[in-house]
Amino acid sequence: MPWWSFEPTQGVIDFLTPDLRDPLASTSTRISAEAADPSTARILRVAVGSPLLRFVTLGLTAGGEVLYRNVSFQSGDLLDVHISRQVTAP
Repeated sequence: MPWWSFEPTQGVIDFLTPDLRDPLASTSTRISAEAADPSTARILRVAVGSPLLRFVTLGLTAGGEVLYRNVSFQSGDLLDVHISRQVTAP
């Protein structure tokens, strides 16, 4: 699908899914805490050693293959996390 057909209201994964051999089936996110190293501290404008939350998200196919891996950092004092889960009955 050409990039110019991307709609800003559409998620990137939804945009890419039609072109994937095996579509996205699930995501998994791990959250951990660590101290900011000098490079990350500079980018996030926090002091070296400040506590950060590290998010690692994997996008998986139904067969368990990794489609993407995303790593991001957030300063804990600027973050509010809300997690919800919908379960579909079999």
